[in-house]
Amino acid sequence: TGYGEANSHNQHSRWYAHELDPTLPNPPDGTLAGGPNSSIQDPYAQSKLTGCVGQFCYIDDIQSWSTNETAVNWNAALAWMASFAADQG
Repeated sequence: TGYGEANSHNQHSRWYAHELDPTLPNPPDGTLAGGPNSSIQDPYAQSKLTGCVGQFCYIDDIQSWSTNETAVNWNAALAWMASFAADQG
């Protein structure tokens, strides 16, 4: 979130659920979502992404947990890579 021309704002999260409840915040800049998933397992993605191909199987909606979830398993890898890159300095 927060980086690039078309960044995500509505990641699937129980903490950052602004899309569903305006009193809650959006995910902070730098949070990583799982990303495109051609299996489109959740009902919301299935209703919007039927027939999508590879990297186009993504939707920035809080209801799409199969493409747009922010979770420790995605963000831990991002933190590790950022730390590794910083140590190369």
